[in-house]
Amino acid sequence: MRVAIYIRIARLDVDPAADHQRAELHRLAVEQRWHPVGDYADLGQPGSGLDRPGLAALLDRIDQCQDVDAVAVKDLYRLTRDPAALLGLHLMLADRKVRIVTPTRPDGHNPNAAACSRDWSYPWRSARPHPPLAGHLREQRP
Repeated sequence: MRVAIYIRIARLDVDPAADHQRAELHRLAVEQRWHPVGDYADLGQPGSGLDRPGLAALLDRIDQCQDVDAVAVKDLYRLTRDPAALLGLHLMLADRKVRIVTPTRPDGHNPNAAACSRDWSYPWRSARPHPPLAGHLREQRP
């Protein structure tokens, strides 16, 4: 599986955090026999929204090169802390048959990264575009 590594840290004063994330994700790739195709990082970037240069470069690669099967992140919060934005990103990646993988279990416990890697993807979706989500999320009123 061809995997892109994505790293985000919010504070630059936590120097080793980015290196630890990168090392952990590369170690996971080696243990799972995945082929890393690139590293993308947003250092000193908040987790709200999706407007970050490293993430934009990763998404451009997915759209243009079509050589990424999965995005590896330390946890889902590295992508965004906004649940609606995460859902939108998740659906967009699923339409392109790109998975999101993390080295942690759903409860965040990480005793051994390789033993508990997690694939957060939905089952493969068709290439048909999704209907707008807004209509499904609105409250139904009489």
